[in-house]
Amino acid sequence: MKIILEDDDIKIYLNKEYIKEIDISNLDRLEDYLSKVFVRLKKGYQLEILGYYELKILYDQFYGIALVLKKHDFEDELFESQIDLDLNINKNNFFLYQIDDLESIENEIKKNFIIYLYNQKLYLKLTSEIHSLQMAKLLEFCNIVSGDKVKKIVSKGKIICV
Repeated sequence: MKIILEDDDIKIYLNKEYIKEIDISNLDRLEDYLSKVFVRLKKGYQLEILGYYELKILYDQFYGIALVLKKHDFEDELFESQIDLDLNINKNNFFLYQIDDLESIENEIKKNFIIYLYNQKLYLKLTSEIHSLQMAKLLEFCNIVSGDKVKKIVSKGKIICV
């Protein structure tokens, strides 16, 4: 689990190992799973999620999912002690991996990526499965990029060959 706090947004990245038992199309099981994630956030990270949130679930076939929580400010006592979610699931998505230096990536897995150059930064897009240990090493050297920013990078970035 990787957690990123950006402005009012909370992004929670859950790799395939975390979600292997979850079918995001089954809303009952998804609700149970999200409850467990929120408890884990409260206990393990002292991050309590209360109030009314927009929750976007972004799915990447090679990584897993990103939960993007955006809090809506409502002055309602009902939301002071509980959470209410406006859920949006996007299964047609992929993540990019922002990296500073291509040399930190093993040569044997470079063939599994398309490399984009955008605003003087490098972004990797996975095109095929890599081993979970290789994914872990990749995540040591990069930042995951998801959502609308990905669309911008792919549409305006330049594909480079290595």
